[in-house]
Parts: sequence; structure tokens; C-alpha cells
Amino acid sequence: MMSDNSTMIKNANILTMDNQFNVFSNGFVKIKNGLIESVGDNFEKNSQEVEKILDAKGGLVIPGLINCHTHAAMSLFRSLGDDEADRLIRYIFPLEMKHVSPEFVRIGTELSCAEMLLSGITFFADMYFFEEQVALVAEKMGIRVLAGQTVMNRNIPDAKNFEEGLIRAKIFCKDWSQHPLVIPCIAPHAPYSLEEKQLNKINEFANANDVDIQMHVAESDREKKYILNKDQKSSVDYLSSLNFLSERLLASHCIHVDNDDMNLLLDHQCRVSHNPVANTKGAHGTCPLYELLEKKITVGLGTDGPMSGNNLDLFRQMSITAPIQKNLKRDRTLLDSQEILFMATCGGANALGKGEETGSIEKGKWADLIIFNSDSVRHTPIHDPYSTVVYSLQAGDVKDVFVSGKQVVQDSVLVNSDLDDITKNVREFISKW
Repeated sequence: MMSDNSTMIKNANILTMDNQFNVFSNGFVKIKNGLIESVGDNFEKNSQEVEKILDAKGGLVIPGLINCHTHAAMSLFRSLGDDEADRLIRYIFPLEMKHVSPEFVRIGTELSCAEMLLSGITFFADMYFFEEQVALVAEKMGIRVLAGQTVMNRNIPDAKNFEEGLIRAKIFCKDWSQHPLVIPCIAPHAPYSLEEKQLNKINEFANANDVDIQMHVAESDREKKYILNKDQKSSVDYLSSLNFLSERLLASHCIHVDNDDMNLLLDHQCRVSHNPVANTKGAHGTCPLYELLEKKITVGLGTDGPMSGNNLDLFRQMSITAPIQKNLKRDRTLLDSQEILFMATCGGANALGKGEETGSIEKGKWADLIIFNSDSVRHTPIHDPYSTVVYSLQAGDVKDVFVSGKQVVQDSVLVNSDLDDITKNVREFISKW
């Protein structure tokens, strides 16, 4: 494991993703005390007083990828009911009530964090039950998380009713408020799964305690029908009428939004997670991503839960994001690979409210970055490095991963956990169902 005091990565093809999109074709990154101290193309001049030197051997180096929406523990439900009708209400909710427990969340989150780290994700946004287990796993495995304790208007696995769920969320946010890797927040499930007065209480709590809100917004036909039955124009308009829209809100999906909705999201500085694989697999529709970006709304990429998207691979999300929009508009020039990689790095950091601290490789930011295996067949040749990352490379091409300067993946192997133990625990746990 590399020292977290001072490390130098040399012979690297660096995509900084900074404001100027600087690229260093034979560059270095100097890490000290968890932060990026310098980045550039003169290794020898900057190599003094470095405890460890890592040779990237010409491999691409990019900021750590950021997954803006998932339910990590649901990896234990992966491949269940993929083609079921009315899946959420008829299938998933009963399944959760039967199986979800603190142990379930811990074991499932360990499996998901292993998958994310090995595929270069250094920061993820999670919303689920028993969220303290998610926080504990993230702390142990060395990955960042915006952890949202879910609340709903009914009996759920960790609360008998809304009031009990809100108390749990308040305690969780207080207990984890000062952690270096865990950012606690509250996660109301969706506009249709909470009453107006409950949404108001959540909003009051978030504003009073300076915590973010994660929420599914404008995702499904079921939600559209619920909103119309309330004589509301749209989910976004409904939330606006409750003064719920703000810079605190991370709105996941935003498929069924029109121009007026997008203007409201922009006016209130809301942030959006775009989850293309889960959206299309669930037949929910196509998010107007191009229009969101044209309006300069902050958008990051998400996988959704591994029961919805089946994996936690942001390379898969990147590779499908632009083609969907290009095909929709019949214009292959839309959303180039640099824009897509921006969404998976800087855009994601902005969406999770940490754009000043991470998302790019530049001085003073957290040393969250990944190094690709230069020997991979998909790494050769590199004519356009952005296109190589977005369309050619895969999760298995990730070689080394750093979070706050600490190496959490070394030579494609987890540093802080044993993958064999994790998968063994999953199989043993599942066998008891």
C-alpha cells in the first residue's frame, strides 16, 4: 500500500478534467497528505522528497469516477425479477420487507463497494435503509459516499412509519456529520411515496441542519399518474409548489420533465443524476439529457441500484449515454466523449456538492484518481484519450485506485478487503433465504 504522506505517479497520460481540460501526455501527479500537491509534465524537477514513486507506464490517469445514484445493498437482489411487470410495487417492495436487515445491508454494500472500487468509482451517492451500515462499510473499504437514509410514508424495513423513519434519519445525519469519507443526508423516496406534510418536515429538517436531500424525481408513469391525480402539472412543479426545490436537492432520473420543469430545476440550482441503463431497461422513457445540459443544469451519471441496472459499472453508463441522445436527435455530433467523461467526474462531483474538493486532478483537491492498465488491448492505440476512456476501456482495465491519496486498489486487487471473503459471505447469506 502506498504511503498517504507523499506519492508520485510518473509516466502517466493524464486527463486532468480541470477547467482548461489540460492533458499531460507524459506527466506526473504528486500526492501529499491526501491532496494533490502538483500535476504537470516535468517529473524530475518535482520528484524530490517523495516517499513512493509509482510508474504508470504510459497508462491513462483520470479523476476517480463518481456514481451519483445507487442503492448499494441491492446487489444481493441482482438478477431477480428483471422482466417482471409492475416490478417496484408488486415485486421489490415485498422482497425488501422480507429480507432487508442490517446484515443484509452490510453484506450487500460490501459487495457493491468492491465492484465500484475495482471499476474506478471513488465516490458514490447511496439511498437505502439501515444507512449506518453503508457508512460503516464505506469507512472500512475507503470509499467516499453521500449516504441518504430513506424515509417513506409506510412501514419499511427499518421503520414502522414516517415518524420513526424521520427520527432515524435525524440520528444518522448527526452521528456521521464529521466523517472524512461519509456525508450523511436524508433521502425521501419519491414524490408519490410521501405526503405533503411529510415532505415539508423533511425540507425543514434539511434546511435547519444543512444536509442534502436525495430523491427519485419524475422517474415513472406511476409517478406521473399520481401527480396528475393531485391536479399538479408535473413532479417538479409539485415539488416547487412545496418550496422543496433548492440547491440541496439531488434529483435522480428526471425522465418526465419538460421545458418549464427544467427551468425550475435551473432556477433553484437543483442537481440531477442521469441513469441511462436503468432508465432504458425499466422502459421508463428517455431523459432529455441534451436539453438539461444545454440549460447548464448540473448533471452527473448514476448506475441506479444493482437490481435495476444489474451492475455498478460507470463505463457502461458512459458508453451508452451519448448514443441514446445521438439516436434520439439523429445527430452523431451531440455530446462528445469529453462531455461524457466530464459528467462522470467533474459533473458528478458538482452533482454531489463537492466540486471544489474532487472531480479533477488539480492542486489542492482530494487525491482521488485511477490509473489504467497500459497493457490492456483496449488501451492501445490512443488516438483520442477521451474517446478511449468513454468508448473503449472497461471496468476491468482499471489497475490502481486512490482515495484521499490512499491506494485502495493495487494491481486490480482490493487493498482494504478480501474479495474472496466478500463473495463467500454473500453466498452464505443468500443460502439462508
